[in-house]
Order: sequence, then C-alpha cells, then structure tokens
Amino acid sequence: MALKAFTIKGIKWSGLSQVGRHILQLVTTVILAHILSPSDFGLIAMSMVVIAFVYVFKDLGTGAAIIQKKEHSEKLLSSVFWFNVGIGTIATGIMIVSAPLVALFFKEPGVEPIIKVLAASVLLSAPGILPQALLERDLKFDTLAKLELTAVLLGSLTGIGFAILGFGVWSLVYQTLVISFFTSAFLLLSCQWRPESTFEWSQVISIGNYSFN
Repeated sequence: MALKAFTIKGIKWSGLSQVGRHILQLVTTVILAHILSPSDFGLIAMSMVVIAFVYVFKDLGTGAAIIQKKEHSEKLLSSVFWFNVGIGTIATGIMIVSAPLVALFFKEPGVEPIIKVLAASVLLSAPGILPQALLERDLKFDTLAKLELTAVLLGSLTGIGFAILGFGVWSLVYQTLVISFFTSAFLLLSCQWRPESTFEWSQVISIGNYSFN
C-alpha cells in the first residue's frame, strides 16, 4: 500500500478513535452525573490535575524517539521498555508520597487516598508506551483505534457499574484504572514485539538527544 493510502487510512482511523472515545466519555459522564454527586466529580477533578501533569513526563519522549528512529536493535527496544517501566514506577512512588501535600494544598483530605490509588494508572500505562510507538511507526492506526475504543468502553461500563452499586467517587477511580490496564494489555497483545530481560543505559542515552528535549 502506498504511503498516501496509508496516510489516508491512518487519518480515518485516528479520527474514528477520537470521535468514538469522546462520544463514549460524553455518554458515560451524562449517566454518571445522574448517579454521582457534584462533590464526587470535584474530588476526581482535583486528583486528575496531578495525574495529567505526571502523564506529560511519563516516558520522557522515548516513544516519539522510537517512531523517529529508522533502525531499532533488540537491545534498544528492551532498554527503552524497561526504562519506561522504571519511570512509571518512580512517578507512581512520587505521587503516593506527595498525595498528603496535594490534599493540603487543595484543603481537601479526601483527595489523598484517591491520588494514592490513581497513581497506579501511571504504572499500568508504562508497559504500553513502547508497543504503542511501534504500532504508530508501522501505521497500524486501525489496530490502535479498536483497542483504544474497547478499553474506554470497558472503563465506562466499570465506572457505571460501580456507581450503581454505590461506590461514589471510587467508581470514577476504578474507571480510570480499568482504561489504563486494558489499554496497556491490548497494546502488548497487539504488538508482535516482546521485551527481553536486558537493559543498557547507553541504549537509552543514544536516543536522549531527541527524546529528552
């Protein structure tokens, strides 16, 4: 298939994924708004400010560097994979430790336990960073769209289900965790590449000039 055809196909599937996810999230929010209280949404909104900030740095640009790089060695890919997992682990730990300070800043004690649990979403998403980059590099946007929509759908069903059962704000927390877990799981299953148990810091540094910027 010519590059032009791949590009058109990629735009179509990327657009479908974005529209589909927005519709699912909108419908889910409308349903949850009739079940949960405004204070539940307020707590999750304060917590997501922290999560969103950490997500900006979750891979330090390694995914983009892999897409840009022409040739990949197995050592490079495995090293970047474990680097991302390491960064996710560190970020999760920092969020857990800093949760009391965030709660103090917002003057809302209820934020602390939510951030501590939501921190796991960063760790859960870390293994999917490299597989996503490889799928994007191979222009498999149809695969990405399908798995993203499926993960969001599963998360929405989880959130609505727990809300009906009376879990309050935690239904929104579990929704986020489910989306993170299944997105990474589907990415790993959809990508033919598998990480090896090897790590070389020099391999990560080799893409540092591009990724760290």
